[in-house]
Amino acid sequence: MTKQLEKTEDGGKALIKELIGQDSTRGFDLDSVYCVNGNYFVLELLFCDVSCNPWPRDSHPSRYFEKDKLKFINLWKITNRLQGRLILINYEETHSEFKLMEVEYCDEAGIKTKDDCVINYEGMKTWFQSLNHHNYLEIPNLRKEAYRIRCPKCGSALVLRKSKDGSFRDFWGCSNYPNCHTIIEVR
Repeated sequence: MTKQLEKTEDGGKALIKELIGQDSTRGFDLDSVYCVNGNYFVLELLFCDVSCNPWPRDSHPSRYFEKDKLKFINLWKITNRLQGRLILINYEETHSEFKLMEVEYCDEAGIKTKDDCVINYEGMKTWFQSLNHHNYLEIPNLRKEAYRIRCPKCGSALVLRKSKDGSFRDFWGCSNYPNCHTIIEVR
């Protein structure tokens, strides 16, 4: 068992900045690596600034591949050396939406993902806790019942929807509509 996370450990990054001075670094940090039953999972968290960029569901690393090409290619090389799986996770500041993508391949020409899935905070928490407890769940597929977030009123699946009133707000709505009118606003 590893240690409990108590605070972020940014001291190493600060030391690297101090050591290289004004030079650009050719290095990058790994967000997280898990070993589950001898299988490696490399996780890379990708922040989406929704004030100027699309929401996690609309963003894909191919949009900014050229800017982060070296990072993505090296993540892919490390993952292949570990004979593992590279999972990219788009997230935004309020943590109300996440997009999980498993990388199928990455090279100089670009990056291709498979099994893209958009989930809310509770779905992400369930998936991540399962991974942390060494019970890796496949990337959630919203068509699979086990991964659906449930309506607190009727127990049906909640699905991410966009309002039609012109406000373009996102919300979680009950899939049992019109029998159930549950709406949960995306924070």
